[in-house]
Amino acid sequence: MTSQIDDAVAAAEAAAQNMGEAQVPATQNGGTALAPASGGAVDMGVTSFLKSGGISPDKWIQVKDTGMKLDKNEKATIDEFEGVIDFSNVKLFQGLRIALPGNKYEYIKTYDGRTESKSGQNWAAAIADGNNRAIAQNNPYRGADILIVLDAAVTQGKTTIPAETKLGYTTSITGFAPFQSFLASLIEAGEVSVGQDGMTLSGEVRVKVTHETKSNSDYEWGILTFEKA
Repeated sequence: MTSQIDDAVAAAEAAAQNMGEAQVPATQNGGTALAPASGGAVDMGVTSFLKSGGISPDKWIQVKDTGMKLDKNEKATIDEFEGVIDFSNVKLFQGLRIALPGNKYEYIKTYDGRTESKSGQNWAAAIADGNNRAIAQNNPYRGADILIVLDAAVTQGKTTIPAETKLGYTTSITGFAPFQSFLASLIEAGEVSVGQDGMTLSGEVRVKVTHETKSNSDYEWGILTFEKA
């Protein structure tokens, strides 16, 4: 049975297709937005502006194989913490990992299925360009930019991260599935709602975020899992 989150993603993709062929790319460096390639009408809707960029946290969570860091300058790691997610601030995206020579990687993403979030390039063209530069071809993957607000101070080694700190987390290729399952369960329970446009979420939930170590024959890495607190 198709889950409700799959239905929501499908609705979002359909909504993006219905926006018209001339959605304006995101403004770069505060300058004037690029003109639509087709010369059609520009989407000036509120949703278009709100969805054009990512989140703005106070700190980004760093996920290691041994644990996670809320403060990147602190050597110690932690295994879990609690906070609040306002799902209206969650940004679902499609991303592409570009493998480059020298064991380097570049990541690009789109929030609307039409334009690359930083360059404003047509998403299909951005995928093609990325794979042309890559040493190995990759398919796009689904992900989410998540903002978690601490409602109490968290101790990490000798460092205290105060309450009200906004923490950002971008799911990795293997890290989206746990969040997808969690979001699906909240939608199923009616604690998170999907807007009629299929692209917006709403609802606040207090969560427990836990580190989990993954491994294969070559190396180990970490992801975050979510549950209601």
